[in-house]
Amino acid sequence: MRTQQFWRAILLSLVGTVVACAPSGPAAFPQSDADAIREASKGFAQAASDTAWSRWAQYFTEDAAFLPPNTPIRTGRTAIEAWGRSFPPMKDLRIEPREIVGRDDVAYAVGAYSLTLVLPGGAAVADTGKYIAIWQKQADGSWKLIRDIFNSDIPVPAPPPAPTQRRD
Repeated sequence: MRTQQFWRAILLSLVGTVVACAPSGPAAFPQSDADAIREASKGFAQAASDTAWSRWAQYFTEDAAFLPPNTPIRTGRTAIEAWGRSFPPMKDLRIEPREIVGRDDVAYAVGAYSLTLVLPGGAAVADTGKYIAIWQKQADGSWKLIRDIFNSDIPVPAPPPAPTQRRD
């Protein structure tokens, strides 16, 4: 009987050691980091609405990639800023992060946007769409974009009908 108790004690001790040493699941992403990304998103939107493209570009890392629709990838803060300067002026840019998921120093945000573009001649065009942004925490604790892609919810206009050929 003592031998059986001895082996039970050894077995329980081993199980306890294994459980104590097993890796735990990933730590929850801190709410403070999610809040910092939401604040950075607000600053990003405000800078774009103000057409303050130098300030807007500072939300990206030096080697970031920006993937706007209907145009090639822009790589690097300088190229991203140049794209912003070529974009029609906008007003009322709103960015709504709907999901922020992260681990350690990297997080992604999935959300929606709305804006009004001011076209040459003063015509205003409203747009809504969605985006995915990948953020990286910097050494100073700030969050900057390393990848950003967005696209419109508005359908592409149908092509004009093909001209009909006359038969003589």
